[in-house]
Amino acid sequence: MNLNDPSLKEFIDTVHSESDRACAILVGAALESSLEHLLKETLVKATPRQLFEGYGPLSSFSAKIDMSFAIGKISDDERRDIHLLRKIRVEFAHDIDHLLDFDAQKISNRIHELSVIRVLDGFKDTEMNTNRFRFEVAFAILMVLVLHMRLGPTPRLPSPATLATATPSSE
Repeated sequence: MNLNDPSLKEFIDTVHSESDRACAILVGAALESSLEHLLKETLVKATPRQLFEGYGPLSSFSAKIDMSFAIGKISDDERRDIHLLRKIRVEFAHDIDHLLDFDAQKISNRIHELSVIRVLDGFKDTEMNTNRFRFEVAFAILMVLVLHMRLGPTPRLPSPATLATATPSSE
Protein backbone atom coordinates (compact mmCIF):
# COMPACT_ATOMS: atom_id res chain seq x y z
CA MET A 1 0.00 0.00 0.00
CA ASN A 2 1.08 3.57 -0.65
CA LEU A 3 -0.57 6.96 -0.25
CA ASN A 4 -1.89 7.03 -3.82
CA ASP A 5 -2.97 3.41 -3.86
CA PRO A 6 -6.76 2.99 -4.10
CA SER A 7 -6.34 -0.17 -2.04
CA LEU A 8 -5.65 2.02 1.03
CA LYS A 9 -9.13 3.54 0.78
CA GLU A 10 -10.59 0.10 0.09
CA PHE A 11 -8.77 -1.27 3.14
CA ILE A 12 -10.09 1.54 5.35
CA ASP A 13 -13.62 0.92 4.00
CA THR A 14 -13.25 -2.80 4.75
CA VAL A 15 -11.97 -2.15 8.27
CA HIS A 16 -14.89 0.21 8.86
CA SER A 17 -17.41 -2.49 7.94
CA GLU A 18 -15.87 -5.23 10.09
CA SER A 19 -16.56 -6.22 13.69
CA ASP A 20 -14.56 -4.50 16.42
CA ARG A 21 -12.38 -7.60 16.77
CA ALA A 22 -11.65 -7.89 13.06
CA CYS A 23 -11.04 -4.14 12.84
CA ALA A 24 -8.41 -4.21 15.61
CA ILE A 25 -6.65 -7.27 14.21
CA LEU A 26 -6.62 -5.96 10.61
CA VAL A 27 -5.39 -2.52 11.68
CA GLY A 28 -2.56 -4.06 13.67
CA ALA A 29 -1.56 -6.31 10.77
CA ALA A 30 -1.59 -3.41 8.30
CA LEU A 31 0.55 -1.19 10.52
CA GLU A 32 2.99 -4.01 11.22
CA SER A 33 3.31 -4.79 7.51
CA SER A 34 3.82 -1.14 6.65
CA LEU A 35 6.53 -0.75 9.30
CA GLU A 36 8.26 -3.87 7.99
CA HIS A 37 8.28 -2.41 4.48
CA LEU A 38 9.57 0.89 5.87
CA LEU A 39 12.44 -0.89 7.61
CA LYS A 40 13.29 -3.04 4.58
CA GLU A 41 13.36 0.08 2.38
CA THR A 42 15.56 1.91 4.90
CA LEU A 43 18.09 -0.79 5.75
CA VAL A 44 20.81 -1.81 3.32
CA LYS A 45 19.64 -4.06 0.49
CA ALA A 46 21.83 -6.90 1.75
CA THR A 47 19.96 -7.04 5.09
CA PRO A 48 19.23 -10.71 5.75
CA ARG A 49 15.52 -11.50 5.49
CA GLN A 50 15.94 -13.73 8.55
CA LEU A 51 15.93 -10.58 10.69
CA PHE A 52 12.18 -10.38 10.02
CA GLU A 53 11.36 -14.11 10.22
CA GLY A 54 10.90 -16.72 12.94
CA TYR A 55 12.77 -15.59 16.05
CA GLY A 56 14.67 -12.84 14.22
CA PRO A 57 15.22 -9.60 16.13
CA LEU A 58 12.73 -7.73 13.90
CA SER A 59 10.11 -10.47 13.66
CA SER A 60 7.73 -8.99 16.23
CA PHE A 61 5.48 -5.98 15.78
CA SER A 62 6.95 -4.47 18.94
CA ALA A 63 10.52 -4.74 17.59
CA LYS A 64 9.48 -3.16 14.27
CA ILE A 65 7.94 -0.23 16.13
CA ASP A 66 10.99 0.28 18.33
CA MET A 67 13.45 -0.03 15.43
CA SER A 68 11.43 2.45 13.34
CA PHE A 69 11.75 4.89 16.22
CA ALA A 70 15.44 4.11 16.80
CA ILE A 71 16.35 4.97 13.21
CA GLY A 72 14.33 8.18 13.30
CA LYS A 73 11.47 7.15 11.01
CA ILE A 74 8.70 7.70 13.57
CA SER A 75 8.46 10.11 16.49
CA ASP A 76 8.22 9.16 20.15
CA ASP A 77 4.47 10.01 20.15
CA GLU A 78 3.93 7.87 17.04
CA ARG A 79 5.91 5.02 18.63
CA ARG A 80 3.78 5.22 21.76
CA ASP A 81 0.52 5.37 19.80
CA ILE A 82 1.43 2.45 17.53
CA HIS A 83 2.34 0.42 20.63
CA LEU A 84 -1.11 1.26 22.05
CA LEU A 85 -2.78 0.03 18.83
CA ARG A 86 -0.58 -3.10 19.00
CA LYS A 87 -1.71 -3.76 22.58
CA ILE A 88 -5.35 -3.33 21.54
CA ARG A 89 -4.79 -5.83 18.72
CA VAL A 90 -3.32 -8.32 21.19
CA GLU A 91 -6.30 -7.91 23.55
CA PHE A 92 -8.75 -8.65 20.73
CA ALA A 93 -6.67 -11.53 19.31
CA HIS A 94 -6.56 -13.24 22.71
CA ASP A 95 -10.26 -12.73 23.46
CA ILE A 96 -11.38 -16.29 22.73
CA ASP A 97 -14.96 -15.60 23.83
CA HIS A 98 -15.36 -12.75 21.31
CA LEU A 99 -16.97 -10.59 24.00
CA LEU A 100 -14.55 -7.67 23.78
CA ASP A 101 -15.46 -4.45 21.99
CA PHE A 102 -14.06 -0.93 21.75
CA ASP A 103 -16.18 0.16 24.72
CA ALA A 104 -14.64 -2.39 27.10
CA GLN A 105 -12.83 -0.48 29.85
CA LYS A 106 -9.32 -1.79 29.11
CA ILE A 107 -9.70 -0.99 25.39
CA SER A 108 -11.36 2.38 25.99
CA ASN A 109 -8.56 3.41 28.37
CA ARG A 110 -5.92 2.68 25.72
CA ILE A 111 -7.86 4.51 23.02
CA HIS A 112 -8.11 7.59 25.23
CA GLU A 113 -4.32 7.50 25.77
CA LEU A 114 -3.70 7.96 22.03
CA SER A 115 -2.03 11.32 21.43
CA VAL A 116 -2.63 11.31 17.69
CA ILE A 117 -6.38 11.83 18.13
CA ARG A 118 -6.34 14.67 20.63
CA VAL A 119 -7.53 16.85 17.75
CA LEU A 120 -10.94 15.16 18.19
CA ASP A 121 -11.29 16.17 21.84
CA GLY A 122 -13.26 19.33 21.09
CA PHE A 123 -15.88 17.69 18.88
CA LYS A 124 -19.30 17.16 20.41
CA ASP A 125 -20.64 15.02 17.54
CA THR A 126 -21.69 11.64 18.95
CA GLU A 127 -20.20 9.66 16.07
CA MET A 128 -16.83 11.35 16.55
CA ASN A 129 -16.81 10.54 20.24
CA THR A 130 -17.14 6.78 19.90
CA ASN A 131 -14.15 4.64 20.75
CA ARG A 132 -14.49 2.84 17.43
CA PHE A 133 -14.30 6.11 15.48
CA ARG A 134 -11.30 7.30 17.51
CA PHE A 135 -9.52 3.98 16.91
CA GLU A 136 -10.14 4.13 13.16
CA VAL A 137 -9.00 7.75 12.95
CA ALA A 138 -5.83 6.96 14.92
CA PHE A 139 -5.09 4.10 12.53
CA ALA A 140 -5.70 6.24 9.44
CA ILE A 141 -3.45 9.04 10.68
CA LEU A 142 -0.64 6.70 11.77
CA MET A 143 -0.85 4.69 8.55
CA VAL A 144 -0.56 7.84 6.45
CA LEU A 145 2.44 8.96 8.55
CA VAL A 146 4.20 5.62 8.08
CA LEU A 147 3.42 5.59 4.36
CA HIS A 148 4.69 9.16 4.12
CA MET A 149 7.99 8.04 5.70
CA ARG A 150 8.26 5.34 3.03
CA LEU A 151 8.18 7.97 0.29
CA GLY A 152 11.72 9.04 1.08
CA PRO A 153 13.71 11.79 2.73
CA THR A 154 11.22 14.61 2.94
CA PRO A 155 10.76 17.13 5.74
CA ARG A 156 8.77 15.69 8.65
CA LEU A 157 5.28 16.99 9.09
CA PRO A 158 4.36 18.25 12.55
CA SER A 159 2.56 15.56 14.55
CA PRO A 160 -1.21 15.96 15.02
CA ALA A 161 -0.59 16.18 18.78
CA THR A 162 1.71 19.16 18.19
CA LEU A 163 -0.87 20.80 15.92
CA ALA A 164 -3.62 20.26 18.49
CA THR A 165 -1.68 22.04 21.24
CA ALA A 166 -0.25 24.83 19.09
CA THR A 167 -1.58 28.31 19.76
CA PRO A 168 -1.94 30.86 16.98
CA SER A 169 0.83 33.44 16.97
CA SER A 170 -0.23 36.96 17.73
CA GLU A 171 0.78 39.40 15.01
